[in-house]
Amino acid sequence: DGGVLIHVGKEAYASRHTLTEMERRVEPGTFLRVHRSAIVNRSRILTVSTLWKGEYVLKLASGKSIGTGRAYRAAIEEVLACK
Repeated sequence: DGGVLIHVGKEAYASRHTLTEMERRVEPGTFLRVHRSAIVNRSRILTVSTLWKGEYVLKLASGKSIGTGRAYRAAIEEVLACK
């Protein structure tokens, strides 16, 4: 309770840290906050699909899809500009 799940490939590991704490601990250039409940490794993003009102769906190398939040739009668009 109050922790996060860290997904590595098909495995998931529980952590007692909050997502905000995890965000501070990971490499800023490698990981990106894309939603209030998700941080992703930028190198694991395969495709980005545009939704509406500044939201996106990220398809990850693991096969999972993650929806983004509007509050993170600028950060995601910055990553897209670099690709």
